[in-house]
Amino acid sequence: MFRNLRQLIPALLTAGILSVPATLHASENPHYTFIHSAWMGGWQWQGLTQEMGDAAQYATPDLPAHGSDKTAPSDVSLASYAETVANEINNVDGKTILVSHSFGGVVASQTAEMVPEKIAALVYVCAFMLPDGASFMDAINGVEDSVALNNLQFSEDGTTVVIKDDALHSAVGHDVPLDAFAAAGPYLVAEPVGPLGEAVSLSAENYGSIPKYYVECTDDRAIPVAQQRGMYEAQPVEAVYSLATSHLPMFSNVTGLAEALQDIAARVNR
Repeated sequence: MFRNLRQLIPALLTAGILSVPATLHASENPHYTFIHSAWMGGWQWQGLTQEMGDAAQYATPDLPAHGSDKTAPSDVSLASYAETVANEINNVDGKTILVSHSFGGVVASQTAEMVPEKIAALVYVCAFMLPDGASFMDAINGVEDSVALNNLQFSEDGTTVVIKDDALHSAVGHDVPLDAFAAAGPYLVAEPVGPLGEAVSLSAENYGSIPKYYVECTDDRAIPVAQQRGMYEAQPVEAVYSLATSHLPMFSNVTGLAEALQDIAARVNR
């Protein structure tokens, strides 16, 4: 999978859109912790953190079996994802704004249940914002107009899943220039299936106590905007930000996403 994305990271580095990977940029508050989507890694946030600059601190961990983490896909679970992020957050001096993308929203919610006292706000960027007891598989049941979901391809042993190569650009990043989109092959991985079927376990006392914000992407072909709205309308949110982008606003409208996150930080600090 993703063989047609070979040139994205070098191209973005050359263009100055991405910086050399860094887990934490030492600077002033606020602090953001970013959870990447399925198939990607912490590297997907590099252009955004560079755009936001040194006025904040950033943590961009790789989930198990993603990015530079070499855990076997069969060994990961939703709990191991959440524990990885919680451990990162526990190293933060004070609270963090936890930002998630796509499936990363499931991980963010479960992490928030574990360490609510360390999270100033939850931000879902076209992400799965699920109620207690629901899983990713539950959330996609009956969704028929997602180019991404309609082009999933499971491995023979059923342990991983990818998006078919010929549908990938249209499914997740049609507004990202194809020559730039074509670069991430070596950096993307087949997605472990196990955590996709695991339900979140959330409580009003922990997860429910944290302010939540949603960034919807109105031209998203992976999680259609109607589904995004259905999720955030079902739970209390402080504010909704709207970007006219595909599923990858951190590549196609990095300035707009940065401005939304900076506004959220300002709201949190009031």
